[in-house]
Amino acid sequence: MSEKEASDLIAEAKQDFNDRLESGDNLMDICEEWFGLEPDYLDEFLFLKQN
Repeated sequence: MSEKEASDLIAEAKQDFNDRLESGDNLMDICEEWFGLEPDYLDEFLFLKQN
């Protein structure tokens, strides 16, 4: 995956996160659904979201 593809994927995941946050949906599965990672990576994703 190129750096551009990775950046685009992260941007899409951030948008999905914001949509879920606004609608009150479950946020714990977002890392698994987008990146195949366990829920304990949510902290890392939140750090990326701030940047």
